[in-house]
Amino acid sequence: MPISEDVKSTGNTEPESWGEANLAWRLQAGEKLWLAEEEMQAGNCEIRHYHAHTEQVFYILQGEAVMELAGNEIRMKTGDSLRIPAGEKHRIRNESSGLLRFLVISSGSTATDRINLEKAE
Repeated sequence: MPISEDVKSTGNTEPESWGEANLAWRLQAGEKLWLAEEEMQAGNCEIRHYHAHTEQVFYILQGEAVMELAGNEIRMKTGDSLRIPAGEKHRIRNESSGLLRFLVISSGSTATDRINLEKAE
């Protein structure tokens, strides 16, 4: 039975690189819902930012993360999820010595709804 082209995975989707050696696979990109699987190398973090209109949920698949959200640090481990409301300043960090893999579910595209607050550290 052939695999439907609607079925997306990290095996059949080209990764996009971001930050320092991090990867993202855009698995679903609809008008109202986006899904990406991402991996972040040990010691890396993203730029602190916010989305004016887009709500997100981060779900940790592997490893440990620190999410900076509205001035707080939230430690997350495999199996944890966290909702990021629209307008909240945030960034995810991998302070561990291992690989971090996570899902990002967004209530729409963040391509035109991302306001960076600083340069990469």
